[in-house]
Amino acid sequence: MSVTEITDTRQYLTFKLGGEVFATDVSKVREVLDEVVRKKVAWQPTMQVGYGFRDLYDPGYLSSPLLARVLPTALIEWYGTTEGQWFRDQVASGLPKELAMMTPEARWAWARSEPAYVGMFSRVARTTKYLVSHDGRVIFGTDSPCAPLYTNPPGLNGWKEMHHLAEAGLTPLQIFRAATLVNAEAINLSHEIGTVEAGKHANLLLVRRDPTESIEAYDQIEKVILGGQVFNREELSAKRLLRQ
Repeated sequence: MSVTEITDTRQYLTFKLGGEVFATDVSKVREVLDEVVRKKVAWQPTMQVGYGFRDLYDPGYLSSPLLARVLPTALIEWYGTTEGQWFRDQVASGLPKELAMMTPEARWAWARSEPAYVGMFSRVARTTKYLVSHDGRVIFGTDSPCAPLYTNPPGLNGWKEMHHLAEAGLTPLQIFRAATLVNAEAINLSHEIGTVEAGKHANLLLVRRDPTESIEAYDQIEKVILGGQVFNREELSAKRLLRQ
């Protein structure tokens, strides 16, 4: 399968796998997916990217305690200013005028039910679920930064992507493998990275729970070993800036 074919496949599945088209064209969709499985083409859903665009309309997003752990307070406060909202305003400029007249709460309710968002999330999740159930090659990634989105900060978006993958049917073990060995195999670097073995390079997370049994393990990190240096989790938290 060529790069062009892979691109066309992604576009076909993203925009046509769902609703009436899915019901009337299901054989074609399955044919494409089965070919993806047969040729071991890697599928990287990056679902959180779409959620990040939707979440620009969430009036409470900047108050999230999760965000305070990954972004400095001063930066979060700036994102709430007129200047900091430039990209959200740019995205919103293409919306119908009646939406611009809505309250932030009403606009957020619209975004959560808007077919363009709901349909996209459903299609990608169902595609991922189908591939997983047929032993497809699912790899992990976040596509960040795909745009100047404050709703997709590195680290937090990866954690959220793992939850989307779990909702799509991946087990904790499959998610763990997708983020390590399967990713390395997909880019032909499994001889250098992807597993903890003598002679390979590895950055490590030391966690309190087994990540192959629960994705909640990724929120119970004790230490990070990065480039041979050992860090306590709190040293890497944005909250530490408040204590300095």
